[in-house]
Amino acid sequence: MSTSPVLALRYNILSAFEKANESFQARLQAAVEQGRISPEIELDERPGIPVAPKISRESRDSAPEIRLQVTYLEILWAFIYAWMILYEEGVHKPLLRGESPAQIDDRTPLLSRARELFEWALGLRASYTPWPAHLPSPENYRSSQERWYGEKANLVFQEATSFMLVHEFIHAEQRHLDIRAANPPEEVILELEKDADNGAFEALVNPMLNDTEKLSRGWAILAALLSSYLVKGESTAKQPTTHLPLHHRLEHMLRGLNFEGEAARAYFEYLISLVLRHILHKDLDAQSPSVFDTAADALTDKLDRLDGLEPQA
Repeated sequence: MSTSPVLALRYNILSAFEKANESFQARLQAAVEQGRISPEIELDERPGIPVAPKISRESRDSAPEIRLQVTYLEILWAFIYAWMILYEEGVHKPLLRGESPAQIDDRTPLLSRARELFEWALGLRASYTPWPAHLPSPENYRSSQERWYGEKANLVFQEATSFMLVHEFIHAEQRHLDIRAANPPEEVILELEKDADNGAFEALVNPMLNDTEKLSRGWAILAALLSSYLVKGESTAKQPTTHLPLHHRLEHMLRGLNFEGEAARAYFEYLISLVLRHILHKDLDAQSPSVFDTAADALTDKLDRLDGLEPQA
């Protein structure tokens, strides 16, 4: 049995999923009663290379079940906590002070320990190692600052996991597994993925929310997708042709958030561009300018470069 500190939030995760919105619990219950999804979520506690949540079934007559891996949850929490600090303390706050940080400053313990946690998470793509006991986790903070960011990360992590679980739920509720079993054309499979993304987004994001209220949901949804680059490995920039490219999903979700103010939109545009450049530097650094006029320009540069890469077969 896993002793991962992320399991301290296991019941919070389930609650966030079941209560994705005011009516979702009834919708989930109806799907269970109709045999469209199992009432149980399989929690895989075995150490291993991270795998994103997945819906599957043993046979055509059995109810589909969502499988959730502890290693995946570790990567997701570490990503959210680390980048929340690296971006807020190392980039966003300096920019608000009128500074232009060429790179994220690691000189404070808060930043250096966040980066060390992120580097550990990156390493899980190649081989599993247990969560380092000395680094921040849902059960361990060295300072009040770490605890403050940790509690913020907990909330975003729960919503991010909920987004991924609702995505898989949509596949079950809409009987996408039956369609997949018939070996449909590639474009049909891509449409099923779009449907699941859109359904999960609509479940979590009320269109009546203002920009401030959308910030935590924006963090959650975009972090869930950005962290998938860690799950899929270093070649994720070149997406398989049978899946929606992650950078297209990011662009679609950012557009869907429909921030009214420039500040909120620019906040996430720059965050996405920095994370993509950090994780996919081998693909994105070549001939890429280091300074852009706007956050939108920085993001457009990364998305265009990703579009130029040849997909994997």
